[in-house]
Amino acid sequence: MSFQLIDSVAAVGTFIVIAATAIAAVIHLRHLRVSNQLQGLLTVLARVEDANFNHRVDQARGILNDRLRGQIGCLHCQASRTARQATL
Repeated sequence: MSFQLIDSVAAVGTFIVIAATAIAAVIHLRHLRVSNQLQGLLTVLARVEDANFNHRVDQARGILNDRLRGQIGCLHCQASRTARQATL
């Protein structure tokens, strides 16, 4: 075997290893992005389902309802009101 053939095979092998590493890195970054999105969604849902959050939302709706009394916006507040308190 000539040195030129060995050098060419080594260069092709190096290219294959670098390409495989780049592909693995891209796949890993996609998985990390999905994981971060899922973690963010779970955090938001945990905050929304918190009893203190529900209490504050009810208070804010009550304040808005009092301030908008007699206006058209008040009808929307009353129509969209749902039971937010959990019953155990």
